Amino acid sequence: MVKVTNIIKIICLVLFYTTVQAKSNATRDEAIQKALPKFEKSIQDIMKANGIPGVAVAVVSKDKVYYLKGFGVKKMGGKDKVTPTTLFQIASLSKPVCATLLGVLKEQNKVSFDDPVSEYLPNFQERKNRPPVRICHLVSHSSGVPVGGFNDLIENKVPRENIIAKLQKARQVAAPGKQFAYHNAMYGVVEDVICSASGKSFPQTMKDNLFIPLGMKNACVGYQALLLSNDKAYPHVPNGRGKYIPAPQYSHAYYSFLAAGGVNASVQDMVPFLQLYLGKPSTVVSKSTLAELTKPFVKNNKAVMISEARKGRVKDTYYGLGWHSMNYANQKVIYHQGHLKGFRNFMGFMPDDVGIIILTNADKKHASKIAIKFFDAYLNA
Repeated sequence: MVKVTNIIKIICLVLFYTTVQAKSNATRDEAIQKALPKFEKSIQDIMKANGIPGVAVAVVSKDKVYYLKGFGVKKMGGKDKVTPTTLFQIASLSKPVCATLLGVLKEQNKVSFDDPVSEYLPNFQERKNRPPVRICHLVSHSSGVPVGGFNDLIENKVPRENIIAKLQKARQVAAPGKQFAYHNAMYGVVEDVICSASGKSFPQTMKDNLFIPLGMKNACVGYQALLLSNDKAYPHVPNGRGKYIPAPQYSHAYYSFLAAGGVNASVQDMVPFLQLYLGKPSTVVSKSTLAELTKPFVKNNKAVMISEARKGRVKDTYYGLGWHSMNYANQKVIYHQGHLKGFRNFMGFMPDDVGIIILTNADKKHASKIAIKFFDAYLNA
């Protein structure tokens, strides 16, 4: 009799949870559908007011694509329209993609986030009387090595090996894990860790473990792969008179540090990637590993999203392993931005709820502003 009673209790709990979940999903669906018309108009208004050439946008939950659309043109003066399959330089959106690849390798028992970097790169020098720099410190921008001058070295196309050597000699200003400093060069060392752990090139490891399993058909790694695409957006920069013009060439310096900014993708490619984090069942990587990647790791008091939002709306700003996090209008938001000369991008989500991807071929913070418009419209709805 006791066993029967327990079974009935379990069935009731399952029915209750299913009902609550169905109501939650229906509420989200209704709010998104209510928010989308206003949101689309805000995209068009921002594009018109700022002369933005092209934008690609997706709004998704773990099991639905609510919105997937391109606006404008790939190149100013041209007629080719931006579509959901148009390739963009996603810049620092490469960081959460790369961190996710590390998560996949972790589940294959090829790497651990707590491993010292020197375990994979014997020439990576440990500082005397300092704790070792671990992989988690690379992907959380908390190695203790200051940023000063390293972006200039990358942008001036100083040979990668020279920059890595300089990283090794740089003085640490904080113990690893204690201080946030957004560091493209140090993050780029993750590429070497991944190659050592997988025994393959970084592009091949990415393709085999993320792009193919997730169906990211147009996504690719590296400068030459971008140039070979017949469906790509072109970078645009301000002309000094309030207008955008096509840049003379793609920014390609950061392709020397692929893990930090070397991935190219369309908004359609990024949909299944973001759905992973929203809870879509997958054999690629577990929910527990994804939760570990997005968990706050180090405080970031200078989160760039603060300047994009209305005063007081952004609180509790942290960086995890490849992801920013914040409290936005009392809702947790995990996100990242991406910037290369001529492109600005945003990808973010509210856990177990909704996410957005915005890719733009214009060199100002329009993507973040569009994202804020969406979150405001959705929360108000």
